[in-house]
Amino acid sequence: MDINKLQILARNGDASAQEELFALLTARFRLFVRQRIRVQADAEDVVQDALKSILEKYLQIDFQISFSAWAYQVLNNKMMTFLGTSSRRGEILGKRSLINGRDDLSSPSHDLERRLLGCLQKLNKRHQRHARILNLHHQGYSVEEICSRMGLSRTNLYTVLSRARTMLETCLEKGSIT
Repeated sequence: MDINKLQILARNGDASAQEELFALLTARFRLFVRQRIRVQADAEDVVQDALKSILEKYLQIDFQISFSAWAYQVLNNKMMTFLGTSSRRGEILGKRSLINGRDDLSSPSHDLERRLLGCLQKLNKRHQRHARILNLHHQGYSVEEICSRMGLSRTNLYTVLSRARTMLETCLEKGSIT
């Protein structure tokens, strides 16, 4: 079920909807954060901190646009706070290794990250729909939710995901998207 619909049901007192809502948020948040914070315990702390904030506040807020967008913003704020605090202490953040307090921009992981972001931008320029579907999948949306949002059948979704992945692989190898 859609996060925004679950939030409305939970707000109206449906305990099972609230349980399902937070189970869904937890799964999506873990996927989202673990790709940005490599230390699993730290990632879990950020997720739990965000969920706690959401649980404390979501019943008092009247969402005019999207509960989902607000929830992801809470998560993003918690993650940025964590990353800012960690980098000030000079810790290793997983994506980039810090040497003498500076990013090691010559590391293989930084090069791959830079190339991947460039390829994602190229994909978005040439095949925006493919990029959007890939992004929704990356954020942890279920197949049913993506199909509903994008007006696709399951078969068509799997085809688009396969093509998008192939385009990214080709771009990483050759530097261009066809």
